[in-house]
Amino acid sequence: MVQEHTPDSCMGCKQKQPNYGFLWSFNHHQQWRTCSSQPADKECNLVVQFDKVPKNPVAQLLETGNLVLWDNSSESSKSHVWQSFDHPSDTMLRGMKVGWDLKTGLQRNLTSWRSADDPSPGDFSYRIDINVLPYMVLGAGSSKKILSGPWNSHEFNGLHVLDNSVFEAVFVNKKDEVYALYESNSKEVITRLTMNHSGFLQRLVLKKGSSEWDVLYSLPNDLCENYGHCGANGICMTDKAQICECLTGFTPKSQEEWNMFNTARGCTRRTPFMDCQSEGVFVKVAGVKLPDSIDFHVIVGVSLKECMVLCLNNCSCTAYACSNLNGSSTGCLIWSGDLIDIRALTSEAYTEDIISASTLLSSNQESKEENLELPLFDLATIATATNNFSNNKRIGAGGFRSVYKGNLSTGLEVAVKRLSKNSARGVQEFKNEAVLIAKLQHKNHVRLLGCCVQGEERILLYEYMPNKSLDYFIFGLIFILPSVWISFTFLSPMLCSVTFNSIHASM
Repeated sequence: MVQEHTPDSCMGCKQKQPNYGFLWSFNHHQQWRTCSSQPADKECNLVVQFDKVPKNPVAQLLETGNLVLWDNSSESSKSHVWQSFDHPSDTMLRGMKVGWDLKTGLQRNLTSWRSADDPSPGDFSYRIDINVLPYMVLGAGSSKKILSGPWNSHEFNGLHVLDNSVFEAVFVNKKDEVYALYESNSKEVITRLTMNHSGFLQRLVLKKGSSEWDVLYSLPNDLCENYGHCGANGICMTDKAQICECLTGFTPKSQEEWNMFNTARGCTRRTPFMDCQSEGVFVKVAGVKLPDSIDFHVIVGVSLKECMVLCLNNCSCTAYACSNLNGSSTGCLIWSGDLIDIRALTSEAYTEDIISASTLLSSNQESKEENLELPLFDLATIATATNNFSNNKRIGAGGFRSVYKGNLSTGLEVAVKRLSKNSARGVQEFKNEAVLIAKLQHKNHVRLLGCCVQGEERILLYEYMPNKSLDYFIFGLIFILPSVWISFTFLSPMLCSVTFNSIHASM
């Protein structure tokens, strides 16, 4: 224990070795002045408030760094009546809980110091919020700085936990307690989690024999982790020069601001919903952190298809997803209003949670398209599969599209149909083709595997047909019956969607 006799003194706990820093400070929310006026050789008192006064209090500093106050009136009733781990400052140690005791209402947060040498509360905090489902939050004052997705029974959506031999992260979500902690896996390394005064949450490690702490990871790590960086209905992707894009069916509220990389105002629908009867489509968005739960509710024990129906019957529903809530039952997650804080995840943090966002491709008077769900592929994945759309990979072309053979990282061969960026007709064809092919499921029809809608890119992914396709046989038919004229449209020599516009025969 360390005691400073200054007008702004406080009491804290630190390890014996030099340069290890304070691990905990007592009453850091109010300066500890009880003995600041006393000479250094006088006794100072530690004052703690209790609901029930212990008969024989005994203080003990444990090896974990936890200062515990016991009621030592009898061996049978010996139990702690107060502990420093229930009142964290800026550091989380092994065995310390961050979260809620729902029976007593106790909330344990990490709070940064005001500065490197001022332990009074700073502006930044690390906590667990519960809004229907638990979330992890890094806060800046009353605002959110970083927000995880909801807990899905085995991880926080969008928050990747490093596979390592140093520590094991644990999260408990029970009726009376919701908290996170970690346990140490190595005697050779000491680790701690710190919310520093600059606003970074850092995992620090100290190797045996070393006197300096190393940073294992630090949050935020990139711009996309900053809460709501792309505004409402935007998606943040770190692998882009312009890291913000609007969701399908949305456009920037201010294109001028967007071009200047000012994306705070977000995106708005290209075609507003005029009423509850407006016909829209749902587009799957995979590999992303789910939106904030500002206007959000959960229905337990509902399948994905049932979740979609519930969303369709709710005029205010803008997105839905299914998630594993407790390891044994699924839940339907439904959002209303704007979708905020969606970001694409790296392969390491990839999650199986998929959100289906509602978008309006055309007005009710123009189209009566049915609701559509498609897996969404990242443009970088498709570019890799086609060697950046190499001419060597091109297997077909038309007036406003090119088709490439691609190989996904899973080994799956695909046919990649890329529409021209400069053709309005191509965009309309993209919509029509996506709806038509997704609705048509037959063993003899080529399957639509997914799509990519990023910026001006409009790409469809089909299964690849290695044994030639219908065009081979159609050309043969024309050679045999030259008096028959057929109008058709090819997607590629290996992949063909034929439209018989008219047949004229002079027989």
